[in-house]
Amino acid sequence: MAAIDRRLPGATAIAAGIAALLAAGCALQPPPKPDETRSQALGATDFTTPWRAAEPVAGAVQDNWLATFGDAQLDALVAEAVQ
Repeated sequence: MAAIDRRLPGATAIAAGIAALLAAGCALQPPPKPDETRSQALGATDFTTPWRAAEPVAGAVQDNWLATFGDAQLDALVAEAVQ
């Protein structure tokens, strides 16, 4: 027969109640406002100058153009994909 621990009756219920209150406290925080999120995520990013794509270069795309990056791992991945 298993021994029953009678040192602190109700300690489990108290611990569970405290854990529930702590978890509920986290849920009570309101979500951040969009402006706050934007300022934290983008920092001092300048949006006054719009992004523009480069002018296209005339001519055909060369074979094996990925090799111009000089990356051995990229070359291995391309060789594996082509097989």
